[in-house]
Amino acid sequence: MNSEKIFKGSWGLMLHYKALWIFGVILALTTISFGSALWLRESDNHSDRTLVNWEISTTDKAWIKENFGFDLPLTYTLTVDDLRFRLDDSSISMVEGARLFNTVITLMTVLLTLLAVTLVLRYIAETALIKMVGEQQKSNELNSSREGWSFGFSFAALKLFLIDLVVFTLLLLLTPLLFLPAL
Repeated sequence: MNSEKIFKGSWGLMLHYKALWIFGVILALTTISFGSALWLRESDNHSDRTLVNWEISTTDKAWIKENFGFDLPLTYTLTVDDLRFRLDDSSISMVEGARLFNTVITLMTVLLTLLAVTLVLRYIAETALIKMVGEQQKSNELNSSREGWSFGFSFAALKLFLIDLVVFTLLLLLTPLLFLPAL
C-alpha cells in the first residue's frame, strides 16, 4: 500500500472537487457534540460557576455605542446563581409562571426541532460525501452538489442512522456493566 499516493490523491480530490466542500462543512457543523463543546470552553475552573465572563476595551465600548446605541459595561459576569429562582416564590404571579412554563416548552420544542434538523442534515451530508467519492472513484467524473443532495436523500442515509442508533443504544446499555466489578 502506497500511503503517499493515497494521501496525494485524496488531497487533490479535496482541492478540485468543490461540491464535496458543501457537504464537508455541513458534516463538520452537525457532528460536534455537546461534550466536545464543553471541552472547548475556557479551561479555568470557576468556583462561582460562571457562565459568561467578558471584558471589552473602552474603544470597543465607544464603537458599539456609536454604531448600535448600546451602552455596555466594560466587564460583565453572569453566574448560575444569577439565574436561580424558586417557582414557589410568592413574588411570581400565576400569569408569570404560565409565561415561564410556555417559554420553557417553546424553547424545548425549538431545541428538539433543531436537533432533528441537525441529525437529518448530518446523515444526508455523510451519505452524500461517501457516495460522491465512491462515484468519482468508479467513473472518474465529478458530480454536482445537486447530485450530491440526491445521493444524500437515499435509503443509505437511513441505514447509517439505524447503524448508529443500534451501536449507541448497545453502548448505552452495556456501559453500566463496566461498573459491576467495582460493586
